[in-house]
Amino acid sequence: MLTNPVRLSLPASAFRFEAYIETMSMRIVGNRTTPRVGLRGPTEDEIRASVESSQRSPRQVPRGVYRYRNHAEANAAMDRWIVDGMVEKAKALGFKAS
Repeated sequence: MLTNPVRLSLPASAFRFEAYIETMSMRIVGNRTTPRVGLRGPTEDEIRASVESSQRSPRQVPRGVYRYRNHAEANAAMDRWIVDGMVEKAKALGFKAS
C-alpha cells in the first residue's frame, strides 16, 4: 500500500498545447474520390461476375486459427494449401497427372 502517492506536475503550457491540438481542423491533402464504375474501371456486371466466381470457388485455406513455431512452417502450410487448390482445380477442369 502506498502511503505517499506520486503526483506528476505538468506545466500549464502542456495543457494549452493539448487544447490547441483539439481545436485544430484536419488538413486534407489530395483529391481522393471513390472510383467511378464503368469509366476506366469494371462495370457492374463484371463486379457481380467476380463476386459470384469467388463465392463458387473452393476455399483455399481451411477455416481456423493456426499457430506456427516460425515463418518457414507457416509458409510451408500455405504452399501446401495452394498446391492442393491447384490440383483440385486441375481435376475439375479435366486435366490428368502425367
